[in-house]
Amino acid sequence: MLRLLLCLLVCFGLALAQQTQPQQAQPADDPVVAEVGGQALKKSYFDFEWSFFVKTSLQRQGMPATPESEAQFERFKPQFLERLAKDYAVIKASERAGLAASKEAVENQVAEARKDFESDEAFNQALSQVGIASIDDYRMLVYEALTYNAYLEQLQGQVKPSESALRLIYGLSQAEFTTPETYCASHILVVSGDEAISLIRQLGQGADFATLAKQYSQDPGSKDNGGDLGCEPRGTYVAPFENAMIRLKAGQTSREPVRTEFGFHIIRLNKIEPSTVRPFDEVKSSIAESVVQRALEKLLDRIAQRVGITLYPERLGLPTQP
Repeated sequence: MLRLLLCLLVCFGLALAQQTQPQQAQPADDPVVAEVGGQALKKSYFDFEWSFFVKTSLQRQGMPATPESEAQFERFKPQFLERLAKDYAVIKASERAGLAASKEAVENQVAEARKDFESDEAFNQALSQVGIASIDDYRMLVYEALTYNAYLEQLQGQVKPSESALRLIYGLSQAEFTTPETYCASHILVVSGDEAISLIRQLGQGADFATLAKQYSQDPGSKDNGGDLGCEPRGTYVAPFENAMIRLKAGQTSREPVRTEFGFHIIRLNKIEPSTVRPFDEVKSSIAESVVQRALEKLLDRIAQRVGITLYPERLGLPTQP
């Protein structure tokens, strides 16, 4: 039921808008926990955003929101405060650029989320489950998300890496786009060395490897597939097994039992898949996305630095460390 609600709020990210505050009673002791460009972020607002973040995070993991599960997030409060302050700076930059979400756009998003619920009561209950006390608080979060995202989209339009730059990155990052050499092997796992030697003799007399594996192997993961282990790179198997396997040529079977902590193995190396490099055209879009993302992060950090942010994490009421 919360698909649209969570998609809207989580995908756009949390942000902070000074002119809108959660419609809930603020405590008398409501310290300022951050200052962004001379404007204050109160602890009551932080607590509201924090509650929403924790509850939606738990929900995405399929975990219930209990005092115990929520307490596991406590150590992340200082980082979350920093993120909120930076998001606030972006929200204000978006507003100054004339990109603030209109009331109509906000209401359209609220209506889009509301239509998945049978009644207002069901919708409000769903909001409550993720720490949103009222529809007005939800409208505020929608406004923040839309306004934040509008500025992000504008910045994205300004970052367009050239093909020559992408090709240069591709050339310097060959290892990232390289599929390692893989070994395609099968094995028969038995309990004793004598049994392994007996099976090796049968193979030498023309017995079928897959048939013997199905009949004798003690490995439940590969037995029914004739001992087939698939194709894996180096570093997949325990050292004695792997050392024996890589000494074989494609099509060869080990002539002596290979002992590991699991028992005695008879190994057949079926083939070796050579290392390959993914072509540029195949990875071009992912390189461009990575470049744009890094550029956006730098631009957003620059906005925060220009505005000026002061954080007071000691006012969040965190438990003291022993």
